[in-house]
Amino acid sequence: MGDEKSIIKYNFLDSINKENNGVLTFLYLLLNFLLVIGVLGLIGIPGLLIWNTLDVTTKVIAFAEINCIIAVLIIYELKNIVDRIMDNKVFIIHNVKSFNRVGVYTLLLGIANMINDKINGSLKIIFVFDKYGNLKFDIFAFIMLSCTFATIAELLKRAIKIKNENDLTI
Repeated sequence: MGDEKSIIKYNFLDSINKENNGVLTFLYLLLNFLLVIGVLGLIGIPGLLIWNTLDVTTKVIAFAEINCIIAVLIIYELKNIVDRIMDNKVFIIHNVKSFNRVGVYTLLLGIANMINDKINGSLKIIFVFDKYGNLKFDIFAFIMLSCTFATIAELLKRAIKIKNENDLTI
């Protein structure tokens, strides 16, 4: 029985490294780690309401939870894309749908941040540095990211169409 577990573990690691370069392996591990952190964040953020040790308002916690939900959705879709690429399933419609979803989720993340900034009175036009020196993106950056993901989705969709036409001619 113990040998079966080690064989399964070996096959899992072998499948990660076989035919996949270091970038895909790194992305696979990073996205899985971020997904776990995101889910822990989804569970932990409401705990701030219960214990309120950081002295934050319900409004701040609500926006943090919304942002965390959207971030987990983005990470989940990106993880699925990387999984399919590792399985050599690149030119499939599921990747197109996933890229479109990531674009929509990115836009929603920007809208949620814009609403949060509007409510808190700190809405800016492009992106600025906050009082602590951190770069804060606004809706413009999120729109650009959404357009990038939508463009990748359309490019992949056309590549699938061309691939299917070429498969028919061979």
